[in-house]
Amino acid sequence: MSELLPWQSKSLSRLQARIEGGALSHALLIEGRDARSAEMFAGMLTKTLVCQQEVLGGCGECRSCELGLAETNPDRWAIKREDEAQIKVESIRELIEWSQKTTQIGRVKVAVIEGCERMNRNAQNALLKLLEEPTRETYLILVTADPHRLLATVRSRCERVRLGQPSDEEALNWVKRRLGDSDHHLASEALAFAHGEPLAAIEAISNGLAERLVEIDAALCAWFESEISSLELGRKAMDLAEPKDIYTLLALRLRESVRTEVRPAHEVKASSGIASQLQGKSSWQCRLEGLALVENAWSQSKTMTGLNQALHLEATLINLERVLS
Repeated sequence: MSELLPWQSKSLSRLQARIEGGALSHALLIEGRDARSAEMFAGMLTKTLVCQQEVLGGCGECRSCELGLAETNPDRWAIKREDEAQIKVESIRELIEWSQKTTQIGRVKVAVIEGCERMNRNAQNALLKLLEEPTRETYLILVTADPHRLLATVRSRCERVRLGQPSDEEALNWVKRRLGDSDHHLASEALAFAHGEPLAAIEAISNGLAERLVEIDAALCAWFESEISSLELGRKAMDLAEPKDIYTLLALRLRESVRTEVRPAHEVKASSGIASQLQGKSSWQCRLEGLALVENAWSQSKTMTGLNQALHLEATLINLERVLS
């Protein structure tokens, strides 16, 4: 997917004005809650910078844009999020060597580091050399959803661009437009599961995860009514989704059930049926304790090696049932 997300257009237009005025910083830190949407923004900014016609998002017709579409533009350099789990110093040294070359096609060169928080300390320290002594006609764009993992010295040498989030209505309408005749309820539930991130919601609907989560929701309802056991719920859930998605759904429903009782009425969104069901089952303090239990279990699920995920989920559900009783 390569497009400008509507809620990012103002941010890109402001940067384009800086480009036209020759006032854009040589190093930008693009910060977005969702890594993919931040990377899309960085992609559109890169196209704008390298376009020989200086068109917002690229004209698509000049030599530079044509080579960009074919991913063969020598004036563009990218360290992709999927390239390596950790960005090591060797990758940054290669980037620095590339930055010292003259432009071959357009006016400027642009390097993008996706998931820049993956740089280890040596890599970040090496990058400081480029940040402190930038080469001419070269822009460096760092992209992250977790800027606090970067060294303070790296952050301080970049102009920080914090991307905004779409409103609930804007996100829902965009998801529905992208998916055509998508079911309103399914789109809304997918957005809730994705913490309001439209791209993640679309992915959940497209790969069938959203529908499978609806099935888990139904099993949760039956579990809360003691119609099925923790063992049965755990087995069904593991058949339908990955542990991370199951824990995310449990946390979402518990968080929803607490929200209406600890926030002012005007800030509260409509709760799901399960959240309302939980409200009638236990106090908000118990539900808050249950939320902490689920979040801790998910943390253990991610970090403990050799863990039997099915047994771990079953134990979590048994403990959750005890807390909510």
